[in-house]
Amino acid sequence: MESADLARRIELLCRHGAEGELDDLAERGGLEAARLTERILGAVRGGAPDPALLEQDLDELERLAVGTGLGGLTTSSRAYVKVQETTDGHSVAYVFVCPTRVCSRRVIEYQADPLPEECAVAGGPLTKVRLDL
Repeated sequence: MESADLARRIELLCRHGAEGELDDLAERGGLEAARLTERILGAVRGGAPDPALLEQDLDELERLAVGTGLGGLTTSSRAYVKVQETTDGHSVAYVFVCPTRVCSRRVIEYQADPLPEECAVAGGPLTKVRLDL
């Protein structure tokens, strides 16, 4: 699996974690799901997870999630969003990104209401970055 695909899966996991679905999975999936989730979170929080092991764990987590009715935790279709221009005509965007840069999560500042405070997977605040386009 390409690193971009793996990063996208971590992004989706982060988004679902922020919505409380990882807690739901731990409750519905029992000890196996809770341990697997913790192993994934630990690998990501470490900043340099083994891609092959992480992919295997994400596949297993997805299998467990589907079995509890929470499928789609780490898989989804992509959506693209147009970036607005600033009032002076220059294209610029401020985005919040994963603090470990392991996942591909990007939250454009003007689209976030409220602004995200932290990464549910990495366990730290999202980092604000200016993008000059």
